[in-house]
Amino acid sequence: IKSSLNTVRATMTTNSDETEQQPENAVVVIGEAMFLQPSLDVLYVTILSKSAMRTALTSAQSASLQHVHVIIKGVDICSLYNENAISDYTEYLKECGEITVHALVNNVGTQPTEDDMEAIQTSLVLAGLKITNQGNNPDGSKTMTGTKETR
Repeated sequence: IKSSLNTVRATMTTNSDETEQQPENAVVVIGEAMFLQPSLDVLYVTILSKSAMRTALTSAQSASLQHVHVIIKGVDICSLYNENAISDYTEYLKECGEITVHALVNNVGTQPTEDDMEAIQTSLVLAGLKITNQGNNPDGSKTMTGTKETR
């Protein structure tokens, strides 16, 4: 996950001459999955409840985000991941924008289960996104990306 977030940071630019520049990338951390240093060019949101997941991106402008990274520990998927919230996120995506869900290993090494990944896949598909990438990382974490198709 660090490499994909570093890629996100590396592809973003900040221009101090521009006022009110909207970020093209968002990171939604669910629960205590990780802490990231806030940045002006990334919309960074931490949520601690299943219901809060639906409104996590409301400060973004419609169709303004190219990438949304949702980060959650696999052990928290049943209790904190709101499968219906991903549908709410699609309005904030640009054409061909992506939502990547990162299911992390917890502190004692418990990996995300197949049921966890099935819930994530279902939420991406029901949001109208095409599954474009699925990954198993060496540390046991898993990622899944859905892309908004052009109309």
